[in-house]
Amino acid sequence: MSGEHCTIVIEIPMDEFDKNQILISQIKHFTESFEDAVRGADYSCMIDVNCSEGNDWCDQKRSVALYYFTQNGMDYLCTGALVNNYRNDFTQYFLTARHCTNGTIDWSNTEFYFNYQNSSCNSGDGWEYSYYRVQGSQLVGYCDISWSDNALLLIIDPIPIQYNVYYSGVDITDRSAGDEVTCIHHSFGWKKMIAFAHIQNFAGPKWEIYFDNGITKSGGSGAPIFFNSNKRVIATVSGGFPDMDCTSSLKQKWVGKVKACSDIEDALFGNSGLDTYAGIDPIKYCQSTLNLQGEFHSTQEYDATLNGLTIQTGNTITVSNATFHEGSNYTLTAGDRIVFQPGTKIEAGAVISAKISPCSGSLVSCGTHSSNYKSAGNFSQEHDDSIIEDDILHSDIITIHPNPNNGTFTIKTNFDKEEILSIQVYNILGQRIYKQTGLSDNTIQLPHSAKGIFWVEIMTQSQPFIKKITVK
Repeated sequence: MSGEHCTIVIEIPMDEFDKNQILISQIKHFTESFEDAVRGADYSCMIDVNCSEGNDWCDQKRSVALYYFTQNGMDYLCTGALVNNYRNDFTQYFLTARHCTNGTIDWSNTEFYFNYQNSSCNSGDGWEYSYYRVQGSQLVGYCDISWSDNALLLIIDPIPIQYNVYYSGVDITDRSAGDEVTCIHHSFGWKKMIAFAHIQNFAGPKWEIYFDNGITKSGGSGAPIFFNSNKRVIATVSGGFPDMDCTSSLKQKWVGKVKACSDIEDALFGNSGLDTYAGIDPIKYCQSTLNLQGEFHSTQEYDATLNGLTIQTGNTITVSNATFHEGSNYTLTAGDRIVFQPGTKIEAGAVISAKISPCSGSLVSCGTHSSNYKSAGNFSQEHDDSIIEDDILHSDIITIHPNPNNGTFTIKTNFDKEEILSIQVYNILGQRIYKQTGLSDNTIQLPHSAKGIFWVEIMTQSQPFIKKITVK
């Protein structure tokens, strides 16, 4: 969370008050935000995973998590992914980079954050939700940084079924130069992003990949590299040029092959004789029984187009010590029985359905998103056809004056005010810096710190209009 203050509210029944002790063992903070740290470089080509570019990666993106750890007294963050194993037994293996775990680490305080992403393309709301967190891990196996730079962790806290995670498949077959790959990552600790690349060169236990769309940066270390043809993990991000940004002529990374690390291969493949296997979904798999506990929140908080989630078993669902919060929408189906035990809370505004029904293989796990992403190359006049068309064809419908401006400007439009639904302003990183409902006031004043190029999105009842402005 950002800001200088935090309020923690703890509710304890009066008859149990004397029996409880509250201990805050550790507080972590950063004196400089990642946005401030990277200001000045161009990262506008980074792609939000919930833009349309990520629509084909519904399952795989649910396996990727941002994690924090304390190493030699300092706090760090990296990316990694839940991966399946040949037994399909939901062992909570988490694949990442060895250089993220190479040191004296307090494994009990390792924190993993799933579903840390914008609810829709560049919506900017990802910071608001940190419910999907588990803690604790242990090191299962690794290969050194000088080799393939992979590490396999075992997450200790059980991952609740309502987190809607996925265990990605793994592939250790040989690859060829030119093979297309995809990386899902949390560079800079930002909300989940996606990048597309191809294998360019071979270097023993590593490949060199070249990015075709999007890039990764610090914090993206350990992120999974998926082979596009079967969407299974083949490597993890190791390193590259530290000064690379979207304007760099050479956009490359070294990635460590899973195949090159015998420790990890033994844990994931055993003596099965396999060289690839599919991922697994804990909900679609239709387990025999499930015990539901903990917090249930709206799925639209991390996926705006996912209106609800069905949790299913072949036999029994038992709900105990669970809280279904306002806005949550869950359907529980079981082949035999569903039991709600005392202690279950359903808040006003939550929608919970329960029914006895066979398992379904066609459940919806995430929605389909549209895109307002523009790559770094697309910001130029030569390529930015959609924005040129908007500015030319609709110049008489919506105008912004003055432009350039000092952060204060006026929007003039032929639309009636009630036809304007919202006005939002985004910086070149895709982060929303301003939002206004309706057009009650034609004059917009951006935060005083805003400087540079911004995109103004005017959402009407019929369609969105996008205008580029320059703030000096």
